[in-house]
Amino acid sequence: NIAKGVSDACQNMGMRVALVANAENDYQNSYLITDDATTATAKYLLDYFPELKVMDKRSASSTGEDAVERGDITIILGFDIQERM
Repeated sequence: NIAKGVSDACQNMGMRVALVANAENDYQNSYLITDDATTATAKYLLDYFPELKVMDKRSASSTGEDAVERGDITIILGFDIQERM
């Protein structure tokens, strides 16, 4: 399971993972959703997973993904990251 692999990697980096779930939609691209992409955590994730595209929470709320509002950072995995994992 790709989501579990990314969750494990984040936990191994010292992050707290609140939820691992399937997205409501299929995504070609992977996204890091946050209100502040300049935080140390966001920068670290973007370095570790260069496939991630940044999306702010306001834009992400239109995706219909309930998990977007549950944390400071949400990662949506798309088909692009499957090649790496």
